[in-house]
Amino acid sequence: MKTGTPSLILYFAACILCVLLYSLHLDAWVIYPKAAILPSVFVYYYINNHHSVSPDKAAVFLLSFVADVYILMGFDSSFIVAECCLIAVYLIMIRYVIKDFVTSKLRRKDAVPIAVALIFVTYLLVTMLTLDFMNERRFFYLFLCHGIVLALMGMLAIVNYIAKGSRQTISSVLMWTCFALSDIFYLLYHFYLPVYLFELINISSQVLSYFFMVRYFLRTDRVVNS
Repeated sequence: MKTGTPSLILYFAACILCVLLYSLHLDAWVIYPKAAILPSVFVYYYINNHHSVSPDKAAVFLLSFVADVYILMGFDSSFIVAECCLIAVYLIMIRYVIKDFVTSKLRRKDAVPIAVALIFVTYLLVTMLTLDFMNERRFFYLFLCHGIVLALMGMLAIVNYIAKGSRQTISSVLMWTCFALSDIFYLLYHFYLPVYLFELINISSQVLSYFFMVRYFLRTDRVVNS
């Protein structure tokens, strides 16, 4: 067994337990497995990256953990603090996606799929921003900033995948997809229509996004070190 395997097993066990507790409406118990998700996936990354982590990647894990904790604790300021943490995480992630984009070589035949992807992401952003989130217009500019940053990351990640099609770019697209699903269904559940399925999709996508994020980090590090 590889040294990082136990932490990965703990991560998936915590993810499954977290989703299971949510599906059984045992929300009060979710805090326990969810508190183990980010630390375990961080240990997995740390071990597989030869016991090293850069400051910006450490900041991503820390900010993600802070956002999770604040949302679970349910303070009055939880949503704003979590949003600011997530926007900071996405801004850090965009730096890596931009580095991938700089080395991408676009071909003429890529024009159509890229155009379709850009139109889809833009349409998704505009659709979400035009929804009436239970008159929560006070958060509109926060939603706008969050949406633009996430959409930009998605556009770049998809373009990189179309241009390269490597495991690294696949990981970035899957990571962004999980981010987007988690954020969209969080907003739909808490500010638009409280359907419990929305919350379940939000939680499932969120916990899975950390795995693809770590896979993306590891593959990025391998490319840099090769």
